[in-house]
Amino acid sequence: MALVWNERVKESAFHDAYEAILVRHGVDYSKIRASRNDEASILAFFRGGEVRRATFAHAQKFDCEGLQGRLMSSSYAPRAGHPAHEPMLADLRKVFDAYQQDRLVEFPYETTMWYGRLGRQCGAATPC
Repeated sequence: MALVWNERVKESAFHDAYEAILVRHGVDYSKIRASRNDEASILAFFRGGEVRRATFAHAQKFDCEGLQGRLMSSSYAPRAGHPAHEPMLADLRKVFDAYQQDRLVEFPYETTMWYGRLGRQCGAATPC
């Protein structure tokens, strides 16, 4: 089994400005941000089986349209017609304009992968 996801690297002025947009305009963003998986949850998922963790750096570069697409693909982005939709896009454009270099912004990530074998399955036939 492998579990893989990207976490935004939170060490830049661009990230801080982007995060402020999510906090200000995102729908349920605070709740989603607080529900990150922790190591104890991951280990419980593998139910005592063999598990390893690997991380590596990864980055995407976006033009303004790509950055907007990345934001709008998030579950917490307000959809068209929502009162926060247009203000969010306007703030995103300001952030893009402030931090772009050669009409691109870099979105750094740390990719995390937990992988291994699941432990025994619990159920009626094999109680834990």
